[in-house]
Amino acid sequence: MKPEWIAPLTFISVVLFVGALLATIYDTFVRYHLLLNNRMDELSGRLKPGSLDTLFQNIKPLDATGNSWREQLADYLEQAGLRIHPNRFMVACLGLGVFVALVLGAAMHRWWIGALAFVPCSLLPLAYVRFRHAARAQRMLLQLPQAFDVVGRAVRAGQTIPAAFQIVAQELDAPLADEFLFCYEQQNLGMPYDIALRGLAQRTGIIELRILAVALLVQSRTGGNLVELVTNLSKMVTKRIKMQQRVKTLTSESRMQATVLMVLPAVAFAGLLVLSPEYGSTLLDYPRLLGGTVAAQCAGAVWIRRCVSLDF
Repeated sequence: MKPEWIAPLTFISVVLFVGALLATIYDTFVRYHLLLNNRMDELSGRLKPGSLDTLFQNIKPLDATGNSWREQLADYLEQAGLRIHPNRFMVACLGLGVFVALVLGAAMHRWWIGALAFVPCSLLPLAYVRFRHAARAQRMLLQLPQAFDVVGRAVRAGQTIPAAFQIVAQELDAPLADEFLFCYEQQNLGMPYDIALRGLAQRTGIIELRILAVALLVQSRTGGNLVELVTNLSKMVTKRIKMQQRVKTLTSESRMQATVLMVLPAVAFAGLLVLSPEYGSTLLDYPRLLGGTVAAQCAGAVWIRRCVSLDF
């Protein structure tokens, strides 16, 4: 690495460290006190009168449209089951990218290798969050038919919706049981019914739970056959799961081929660097060629994924 790069990279590392320290102090000593004060204002009635009168006032939209990127990231992290502040997460992403860039640049004695590795290494935490989000949503989706059946049986037996949510939390496993239990505890502690239901839909990000939340809110205002509603939702979710599994089975061969095509060039290049360093290191003298190759690989991965994915 060139000596003139040491000073700016050190400055960037110090700035990221200070940002992480300030974010930790804010989360520990400031943020929770503000949330507590807002909650006390709500319970004491110091909010504007009539702010909770209508169905869709003073609560976040279910699809989170119109929010800032920080709020959307916070919702995404919460839906992935990670209790981390967005500012701290962004600092962790940048810190990981800078650290790997410094290590690779110093080890390979080529600054452009560190610069090239900065972006993908910074995106690694986001890729992990995306994986956690998809896995958690899939587990909850598989539990939904049983949860809807439990709610239907509880309502048919004369239980209220909060009591039915408590039964779901007792009979099912995490992560869906934790979300229903949290919604029940919110209502048990005095949170309004509509806000607790919308919080359930917001935390999970699953369209079926959003439909359930809206249906329960409308039913609480206008009435209707709640047992039939929950039964139809259970049948719809079961059909969606069967369709999803069928699509996954039909595209398994294509997805395996895409994985092999993506991994093979990187493995071959790493093997050349290990088995024949003199021959493999020749490619390191052409950074534009390697950058174009990585860009083409990423574009191909996105294209293949779009081909084998089905939104329904």
